[in-house]
Amino acid sequence: MPAGAHNAVIASAACQSNTQHLRLWALALNCDAALNDKDGAESKNWRAGKPVRVVRSSKGRRISKYAPEDGNRYDGIYKVFNPMRIAA
Repeated sequence: MPAGAHNAVIASAACQSNTQHLRLWALALNCDAALNDKDGAESKNWRAGKPVRVVRSSKGRRISKYAPEDGNRYDGIYKVFNPMRIAA
């Protein structure tokens, strides 16, 4: 991956429904993704404060006005801080 980010994280439509407010945003591969190296997008990197690239899917259009109309869209580089699991 190019310099600047260490992982790509998909913002799952099912996980961002009620958390897209101001500076709070839920990021996950899916709602059941574990926070570990196998299933959590190399969690050791973002837990260490390294930036991640975020991609949004059009599948989230039904619950998020910020999702692209078609396909996937690169949304930028973000830093994860204070990670927590929120029940879906």
